[in-house]
Amino acid sequence: MNRLILNSGLSYRLTSQKRQLFNTHHLLKLNNKRCFSISRRNFNSQHESIWTKLGRATSFTFNGVVVTVSVGLFGVVAYLLGKELFSPNGDTMIFNRVVNLIEADETCRKMLECNDYVDPETGKKHTERLKALSAGGMDDTWTRNRQISSMRQQGPDGKERYFLRIQVESAKKVGIVFVEAIESEKRFKPDFVLMYLDVNGKRRHYLAKPVNKNIAEQTADGVSKMGSLFGINWGPKK
Repeated sequence: MNRLILNSGLSYRLTSQKRQLFNTHHLLKLNNKRCFSISRRNFNSQHESIWTKLGRATSFTFNGVVVTVSVGLFGVVAYLLGKELFSPNGDTMIFNRVVNLIEADETCRKMLECNDYVDPETGKKHTERLKALSAGGMDDTWTRNRQISSMRQQGPDGKERYFLRIQVESAKKVGIVFVEAIESEKRFKPDFVLMYLDVNGKRRHYLAKPVNKNIAEQTADGVSKMGSLFGINWGPKK
């Protein structure tokens, strides 16, 4: 009887120990799986975060470069446009000043045979508007629409000199205006040191004339002859 009781107690103990071992082993497996899952999830999240950060940094750098280049190009274009259109020594401003002087000069209008008349009914004077363009081909549309051509040189006195040749047209005549301007010491606008109008078959008319009389030569009959100025041949080619 005692043996039976001992055997029963021993078997019960062994069974309970086996259960405990099984439960412990099962818990260890679950913990290992859980730890592996957590570590794998952390690795994936860390891996994804690195690529995400790298992508964001690349995108930010690219956008920054694009914005910087765009701002730089805009600044350059704005500077060049402002210098050309609004600067007193820009080609456009000098061109407009010359054309205004030609249109306001009565001798130039007579040389170009402008259709100016006074309305007998109203007494209002009507003046023909001149066409002005950079001197070049007269029948070439592309040439007529090109930008203003000019030349700039640094003089011996250190001042910048501007040379332009402008073609002015009326309904009947075509003339060429030669312009030389020099950087002014007192004003922002360049000073005209030489400006004259040549119309075929008519005497040259000076709107601004330098002291040197050898610059402008004339033929015996008084009709202007194209010459060279500072080594530059401004006249038409033969």
